[in-house]
Amino acid sequence: MKIFIKKLYKALPFKKALFTLLKKCWVPPAAVYQHLYFNGEILVEVNAHQQFKIMHYGHQLENDLFWKGLHNGWEKYSMRVWAGLAARANVVFDVGANTGVYSLVASCVNHLAAVHAFEPFGAIHKKLAYNAAINNFDINCNCLAISNYTGDAVIYSDNKDFAYSVTVNQNLWVKDTEPITINIKTITLDDYIRQQQISSIDLMKIDVETHEPEVMEGFVTFFQRFKPILLIEILNEEVATKLTPYFDSAQFDFYNIDERTGIKKVPVLSQSDYYNFLIVPKEKAHLYNEKSFIHS
Repeated sequence: MKIFIKKLYKALPFKKALFTLLKKCWVPPAAVYQHLYFNGEILVEVNAHQQFKIMHYGHQLENDLFWKGLHNGWEKYSMRVWAGLAARANVVFDVGANTGVYSLVASCVNHLAAVHAFEPFGAIHKKLAYNAAINNFDINCNCLAISNYTGDAVIYSDNKDFAYSVTVNQNLWVKDTEPITINIKTITLDDYIRQQQISSIDLMKIDVETHEPEVMEGFVTFFQRFKPILLIEILNEEVATKLTPYFDSAQFDFYNIDERTGIKKVPVLSQSDYYNFLIVPKEKAHLYNEKSFIHS
């Protein structure tokens, strides 16, 4: 019966138009709108003057953007900080880009920025490249995983066309069904920087499902030279412990981001309250407006 209902819902016409009209009058709670999805391009407002297009494939992330907007739902505090920092960045790296929301925001608020996005899952990389193309954004869309070596690797997924959460060379599968093994290419940030002759990185997002320490391990040559502001996912204490040696508290400020309550400055890295940490080199502290974002 569930399969029949899903097929019937998928076949219903004009869902985008109907939901757009509904949204003008009433935004249903998440428990309701998670079932009100569709396929098609949507507009996402970054601010009153800037917006970008993204393809809605019927997935949760795009559905949240459609119903709640960029700054009211999914990673709202992280995105608010990211947009503000990207507006003043010359070179932006999005490591673990997925379909490209962070890259799209960076290009939207700063057309002059050089944006480099990395997504190793081939099917998702195509969606990333498509989203960049429909906006005419000149994003460097790389079908690569950033890691601690340059070569070959695998990722695991339950779907050959889409996955929200994959990590390099780790089978974190806990479901009853066997995952699909997908071959990918890896590169270190140091190697990529040399190949592309990049002279600086101002802002970087790293969201690679516990593979963050390996990303930093492959960034040792240029990290201290560039000292980018980092928005980085820290899912557990083990990841936090492995990352700590790269960030001397005398040189960096740490901000724990809780997407439910706000951002607070903390003395050390730890498991994030809600996925992300902002790490700011003290020499670049003037670029981050604490008063706008820190909630005590």
